[in-house]
Amino acid sequence: IACFEKIIEINPYYDEVYFVMGLFYYDKGELDKAIFYWQKAIERNLDDDAAYYNIGISYYNKGELDNAIYYWQKAVEINPNLEQAYYNMGVAYIDKDDIEQAIYSLQKAARLGNKEAQNYLRKNGYSW
Repeated sequence: IACFEKIIEINPYYDEVYFVMGLFYYDKGELDKAIFYWQKAIERNLDDDAAYYNIGISYYNKGELDNAIYYWQKAVEINPNLEQAYYNMGVAYIDKDDIEQAIYSLQKAARLGNKEAQNYLRKNGYSW
């Protein structure tokens, strides 16, 4: 982390370093710092679907379901093929007891090939 902080100090326009810093802090369990660096990555590249996705994961792990869903929605706006983001939204909607939105998201994930979504839908009598 210290090396990457030095890179930012030397060249704050080296965009990829912000995403990597987010990964480092996420792995350390420092979710707020991870979110901070991924937001910096997004400031530098508004189309960074992976940063949006990872922020969603971090917010989900913090129990902030609405924030998690928001960032996953942003990720799929950029990349509509992010089946894992749709699956995660489905799980978050289940956690919120919003079954209609959960099924919608899980069906999108299943259509994109997500096996977990397919299994859930099949087990509960839904098609995709």
